[in-house]
Amino acid sequence: RRRSSRVAAAAFAVALAVAVAVTGVLPTALGYVCRGGYDGPVNFAQLQSHKVSEASGLASSIANEGILWTHEDQGKDPKLYAVSLKSNPPGEIVAIIDLHPWTKRHKESPDFEDIALAKCPHTDEYCIWLGDIGDNCARLQSDGKPHSLDCGSSYYLYAVPEPEIR
Repeated sequence: RRRSSRVAAAAFAVALAVAVAVTGVLPTALGYVCRGGYDGPVNFAQLQSHKVSEASGLASSIANEGILWTHEDQGKDPKLYAVSLKSNPPGEIVAIIDLHPWTKRHKESPDFEDIALAKCPHTDEYCIWLGDIGDNCARLQSDGKPHSLDCGSSYYLYAVPEPEIR
């Protein structure tokens, strides 16, 4: 028991020493990053298509410069949309990727809630990660109070290799 107390005390001492060391450096680093402040938001691009009625999430492409990936926040037709920041005007959909090959084995169409780009699970390539992770059955009653229908607890994470757009 005494040994575990000594180990805990030593771990606490190390953690305290690290905290003291970091607190001297961290404020300086944060001050450097934020020293110039930042400007307010700018409306840089507007989606130039009615194909996407409720975009949910944006992810900057790694394989395609000036491209943002987005998707619908509806489960009816799983697709990825490549939106160009270089088109004139910015916001043109330049490619549509059908996601049925990845989603067809599931009973219900996915309702993607989030998107990100990161390494693929088993290769060094990059994947577009899509999360069907929301409460797809959440509804509001007429009085505005939430209630939920029982629709199970199936949540999915899809990793789709990022294509190069030509």
